Amino acid sequence: MYILASETDANNIKLVVYKMNERACHVREGYNSGFFFVHLTLFRDLGVRLPFFDFQMGILHMLDVEPTQLHPDGWAFMQAFSIVCTALALTPTHASFLYFFHALSHPNKP
Repeated sequence: MYILASETDANNIKLVVYKMNERACHVREGYNSGFFFVHLTLFRDLGVRLPFFDFQMGILHMLDVEPTQLHPDGWAFMQAFSIVCTALALTPTHASFLYFFHALSHPNKP
């Protein structure tokens, strides 16, 4: 996963609208492994922004998943947890988040 650390790095982001037959779990031909689809709802409805915060990156690393492997509800839980922590003057951490929430793998996959 490429981590954006500056405004210059943001130039490496290219937003492309997916085709009707493509899904978030698909890989697009001709793009390198740094490419991933993402649900619009993450940005439009949940307020997720790039680059991801350390809190979000920590959760992705701990779960060993890519951003699109989390259901939008998982992102909503992360956003809500971050808001509650901030309101309580606490710093949200991936360890504290994973104390209260845990990820379930797909029942048909190991």
